[in-house]
Amino acid sequence: HKQRTLLLESVREYEDVRDEANRTDTEAHFGRVFQICHEKHSELQPEMRKYKGRVVFGGDQVTDHTSHFALFHDISSCGSLMVAGKICDAIACLPGHIGEQSDAPSAYTQSELYEGHDQVDTWVFLPEDQWPPEWHGRYRRPVCKLRLALYGHPLAGAFWEKHCQRILVSHGFKMVPHWECCYFHETLKVFLTIYVDDFKMAGPKMGVKQAWAMLQQDITLD
Repeated sequence: HKQRTLLLESVREYEDVRDEANRTDTEAHFGRVFQICHEKHSELQPEMRKYKGRVVFGGDQVTDHTSHFALFHDISSCGSLMVAGKICDAIACLPGHIGEQSDAPSAYTQSELYEGHDQVDTWVFLPEDQWPPEWHGRYRRPVCKLRLALYGHPLAGAFWEKHCQRILVSHGFKMVPHWECCYFHETLKVFLTIYVDDFKMAGPKMGVKQAWAMLQQDITLD
């Protein structure tokens, strides 16, 4: 709720939103959010295991305002190649150079849904036990707008990738031709690869330090 992933104040009855979209000939998508929980490192000793939970979007059951399965634009997402990471390691071994890595917590929800693309309102159903108290007794099938690219949305990875690309370019990074999610900063002499939420950087020590400082102005990194 602090991130305003869902706009709870936009709550409406599902049928009202659907009928309005049909009446005005505008596109609307409907899906559900739900909780999942898993045991991380279940193959290790008990003291090294831990449970992790998250809220996700059911991207396999998204319908549109006509109650048919929703169709999405072909916006692909790609992570950097494994060899790009090896090149990063090699650069870090050069005299006066270093290599560092950082993760972007809750990466997908750092970007807005359909940011920089034609907007399609996406409405979600919440599990009833997660409804705000004021919804009970007032709504039958409430839906509210999804604002951020929640994990599970078919295009969440693409929106996150484009979000990072815009930020990096604005800070002087240039995309490496034909190498997905690889960037180079000509002034700082820094090479950067991104694989989903994993940022790996190598270059001169001061250049790497300055580059991280620039990125942290617009991207949350650990």
